[in-house]
Amino acid sequence: MVNLDIQTKQQIRGAGYGIQFVGLDSHQMKLYLHKDQLSDKHLGDVFMKVNIANPKTGPNNPELQYLARKGNIGLFAWEPGGACLVKKFEKVEYVADLIGGGTRVVRQTPDMGCQWCRARAEDDTNRQSAGVVDSSETEPVMEEVSTPPAALHCDQCEYIPKAKNKRGKPFSAKQSFAQMKAHIGSAH
Repeated sequence: MVNLDIQTKQQIRGAGYGIQFVGLDSHQMKLYLHKDQLSDKHLGDVFMKVNIANPKTGPNNPELQYLARKGNIGLFAWEPGGACLVKKFEKVEYVADLIGGGTRVVRQTPDMGCQWCRARAEDDTNRQSAGVVDSSETEPVMEEVSTPPAALHCDQCEYIPKAKNKRGKPFSAKQSFAQMKAHIGSAH
């Protein structure tokens, strides 16, 4: 029989929380998303904030257990990428197979970083070793600007409706006609 307190501490260490949180700034601890997407959030977004009872001493045991459970779905108190790949994730199992009901400890080699950050790092190294060029390193492609149809210009003052909105997305034909109608109604 294994002490439950030891088992929960090992579960917490397995989720990457082998560090001590002491002297936090506030009661709210941010949890960052390490998966590519969960719900409406994406990689690196603050998914939620966890309330810590006493920020000067850090999370207590139940709060760390909660953080460990959140770690199973890809939420951690540090940002993904380099900050995660320096964390040690220890896997310890207690196997009750000894004669007389004894338990032995099986320690696996610790992993550096969560499973999602490790997978992304392996993909990056595989791409680099295969010689695949990242799209951010290539030269920018010149975007062709489409001219509006000849019907969408003012014959009296050569007004042409805008092709794109503030975000850079093209206006639909209906929106372009609405711009033209507003121009004709106000200027002429």
